[in-house]
Parts: sequence; structure tokens; C-alpha cells
Amino acid sequence: MKMRCKLIGLHSPDIGNVNLSVWLPEVEDCFGILVQMFVDADILGNEESFDFILCTPKWLAEEYQDREVVMLRHHIMVHRYDYDVLHKRLTKLINTIDVASWNDAADKIGRVAHWEFEDYRE
Repeated sequence: MKMRCKLIGLHSPDIGNVNLSVWLPEVEDCFGILVQMFVDADILGNEESFDFILCTPKWLAEEYQDREVVMLRHHIMVHRYDYDVLHKRLTKLINTIDVASWNDAADKIGRVAHWEFEDYRE
């Protein structure tokens, strides 16, 4: 039996109490914020949080300009902020997960965003 996942919501602790759907960066082409993506699966009954940095190429260049080598993971790059485009893309990603277990789903989502239990083994 395959399980179904769904995107519950997006939140950023970096922007205070402002909802991401109405937030606008101070500099349109240069920002980087932590985003928490909440995902539920029909077998979970609760949501799990996955984190990523949403940023622009200009922010990346400025943030890491002093490093010779930059190895990035759990970053999503955009040229400008558009909540609807971001939400639609992440919803599509989550809705296409077709696996048998939550750990398999978390592994797939973990390619894009960090899950706190990534690599956890009992």
C-alpha cells in the first residue's frame, strides 16, 4: 500500500510573525531565509518539519564570497520571491511521492530540505 503526503504549510522564523504568503524581502534579488516546510502523511496523523534556506544567487555569492569551495545542500534558489510559485512547486514535489513508508518519504523530501531525524538509526 502506498502512502500519500501533503504539504501542510510553510513558515520562516527569520521574518517574525509575518506570513510567508504576504512577506516581501527588503532587497528583491538578494535574500536568504530559513523556511520550515510542514508535511503530513496519511499514515502519520501529525506533521513533520523540514528546513531549507530559500535564497537568491546574489545572496549566495555575497554569503560565501570568502570561501574557495562551497558545498550546498538544503538550499532552494530563486531569482525573486514569489510565494505562490514556491508553494506550488513544493506541493507538486510532495504530492508526487509514491512510497510505502514514512522513512522512504522523508528520505525523498530530505533531498531538498533537512529533516531533524535524517540519518537517525535505533
